[in-house]
Amino acid sequence: MAWNPRISRRHLMSGAAGLTGAALLGSGPIRGAAADPLAPEAAALGAGGPPPGTVSLEFDRRAYVELDAAMLHTQKATYPRIKLLPDGRYLLLYQDAQIGWNIFWSLSDDLRTWSDPQKLFAAHKVMDGQDDQAYSTADAVVLANGDILAVCSYRASKNFYKIWDVSGLAMRRSTDNGATWDEERVVYVGPNWEPYLYQLASGEVQIYFSHIAPKMAVENTPHSSGVAIIRSFDDGATWVPDVVAYPYAADRVAQQYRTTSENGVKMFTDQMPSVIETGPPGRIALAVESAQPEGGPMRISLIHTDRNWPDALDMDETGPADRSNSVFPGAAPYLARFPTGETVLAYNTNSRQYLRLGDSEARTFGEPHDYLPGTGYWGSIVVTGDQTLVSSMAYVKSTGNALMIGTLHLNRALTVHQFPRRATADVRVWPESSSRLFLGGDSQAQATIRAGRHGSTLLLRLERRDDHVDDGDTVTIHLASRRTAGRRLRLTVDGRGAVSVATFAGGVYTDDGETVVTSRPVEPAHDDAVAWELAVPLAPMRPHGAELGVTATLANVDEPGGTAVTTSLVGVDLDDPRTWFDLRLGG
Repeated sequence: MAWNPRISRRHLMSGAAGLTGAALLGSGPIRGAAADPLAPEAAALGAGGPPPGTVSLEFDRRAYVELDAAMLHTQKATYPRIKLLPDGRYLLLYQDAQIGWNIFWSLSDDLRTWSDPQKLFAAHKVMDGQDDQAYSTADAVVLANGDILAVCSYRASKNFYKIWDVSGLAMRRSTDNGATWDEERVVYVGPNWEPYLYQLASGEVQIYFSHIAPKMAVENTPHSSGVAIIRSFDDGATWVPDVVAYPYAADRVAQQYRTTSENGVKMFTDQMPSVIETGPPGRIALAVESAQPEGGPMRISLIHTDRNWPDALDMDETGPADRSNSVFPGAAPYLARFPTGETVLAYNTNSRQYLRLGDSEARTFGEPHDYLPGTGYWGSIVVTGDQTLVSSMAYVKSTGNALMIGTLHLNRALTVHQFPRRATADVRVWPESSSRLFLGGDSQAQATIRAGRHGSTLLLRLERRDDHVDDGDTVTIHLASRRTAGRRLRLTVDGRGAVSVATFAGGVYTDDGETVVTSRPVEPAHDDAVAWELAVPLAPMRPHGAELGVTATLANVDEPGGTAVTTSLVGVDLDDPRTWFDLRLGG
């Protein structure tokens, strides 16, 4: 079965981000070409690689949070960046004006409750009080040694296009999980926008940014851009090149020709960079937004290197060669990569944040879908666990901007835990595991499913979190043989853990009086949850090798007599087990 990245349709709008010319990045499910999405060399980064089978993202409605203007100390909060810290807490950075003024920071244990925001980079008077130094577009990276580096663009507000050495990149460091920060220092001089920080597996730290200074300084061209980097080999203590003077040129790594001005000056684009390392040290994917020669909306370009950008581009040179230009509409891209190899690309279009799941090289992506309910711009994403991703973006409101924070879960093949023969039900303990299926995008109720095996019995650990357990609340688990077409079981579990079994025959499910599935309560992982272990005999399923197909639906009724809201695992067709998730039984 080909790898099939699909993202759940939560909070979708009609007319969202349509694609044309699907030969490159197709707008539908990815098949065939992405059947082996992870290059073998990628194991050097510790990624086992997404195996064939369905892969999707599911929105966690229960975990969704909005931070309001009062809490944020500004009516114009935007450009949020969230980072997971070594101590398990979260760092939030944002700015208090659309093009920036101050940069704020805050800390949280759970993404819900945040410390009182403080200024990390504070605007102040410069040039003998004749101008204001403003800060914008901050990003941060947590280094392998635990230090946090935060970098942002600074500028003289009135003289950005006139005096070039009053703009640059400023950096601050924290060595105690964001509790305190050292003094601000300048790491690059020259007009710029939108820095992005990344540390390679080799330890090299890189700052990518929209590189506009050289064209401004040399040719008086304010609207030409590209992407450049400066590098540090000592955890940010020093940076190369050390750019402090005319023509303010860092190492250009990407730019594409856009047009020629009336004065005969070549104009370039590529800006707002985001990168991930995808393979052996130095294999890097770069996503940028690119302006179009004819004007109109930005489009996303994807650029790659196998050798960590060995050659800097000249001021009027297009490159590098390994790039796909303007592949679909979008702006403000942000990349992330799960430990298992799946990549995610977030970007904005039509004032909404869209996400696409991609292969391990970030070359081929599936359909775009949105999750966060509000409209705004300049969002970001960050992987926070083996199967969790946090998405954030400003929610622009007339009453004051909010910041939206959403949690998504990666659903992929279920790996089965092998219980020893002696681990009978009375002594069996389920270990911690990141292999699970999650449902919970359509109501406050949610469910997770994990799998185990005890001899010839399949064990399914089902946990349900629900504020209002009602008679109509069920979780239905579907199992299918990969060996015998049409051989399926349907297990319906009610709010008390009782199981009814149905067998598929003749195109319909009918009650099965022969297959006995037992259920016993087990200790839930959450205080507000209930959990059961289901014991399913494997013999009736005739497993093909070591695999079954599995999917599920969640029905929830919050009010007595109310209408049930049904959540299904996204990208799955209940009538087509080929689209279901693989369930790997092992030996």
